Amino acid sequence: MPRNVEASADIATLGLSPIQRARVADALRSSARLNALESLERMRRLLRDTLEPVDLVVIGMNTPGSSVADVVRDVRRECPMVPVVVYLDRAVDQSSTIPSITEAGVHEIIVPGYNDEGVRLRAAILAARRFCAAAWILDRLSSVVPARLLRFVEAVLADPCGVDSVDALAMSAGVHRKTLYNWCRITRFFGPGDLLLWCRLALVAHYLGITRCTVEIIARDLGYPSDTALRNTLKRNVGLTATELRDRGGLEPFLEIFKARIAVYRQGRQHTT
Repeated sequence: MPRNVEASADIATLGLSPIQRARVADALRSSARLNALESLERMRRLLRDTLEPVDLVVIGMNTPGSSVADVVRDVRRECPMVPVVVYLDRAVDQSSTIPSITEAGVHEIIVPGYNDEGVRLRAAILAARRFCAAAWILDRLSSVVPARLLRFVEAVLADPCGVDSVDALAMSAGVHRKTLYNWCRITRFFGPGDLLLWCRLALVAHYLGITRCTVEIIARDLGYPSDTALRNTLKRNVGLTATELRDRGGLEPFLEIFKARIAVYRQGRQHTT
């Protein structure tokens, strides 16, 4: 079912105290809706409900009937594309809890007194979203992008705001920009600028497909100058509007278009050599 383009992100919480929920809501402000759940079973039902999609899960230490690590593992098994954040409390033994939830697959940890307020809390949640998206998209792009260039793909997906130029792309992998150009040429792939552009658009397609985030929110979180700039870039290169791409499912149709663009590029290069 098509998602509402103007809806905000939906975040499910389980085991958070009222103060913790208030801090998460304040950090995200108008960009998300919080759905406070009372049980793991309700969480499972929500994650399976395609009509009420969840964009991110925040788990506190007061999870009813299960350990935090078990809840993380359960959520990851139910919805591997949904980022999971654990919000610790001051009484927890971090030396035992952090290794267990890390092994279970948590994407980010919120620690009281360190990153549980304002800008830092928001940054932690956005980092969880980027980390989860990067792992998923890198796996899907590994069959599309030549293996020699995957390190650059990973760099863009991990830090789309910081890796925003060819120089930054080359520096992220510790190579000279001329080396990057040569590797693109040898592998008969797009140039570095287009590699950067399509990796960023893969993130856009992913978020359009699995979240209710507006184009405005996606543009801001991925470092585009404006939502208009993102809309124009998407239409010019992919040939679809954000609404059309969202309605078609996001990443999968994007990958098919990406593959077709690569095939056309390589065919053109073959005729000119």
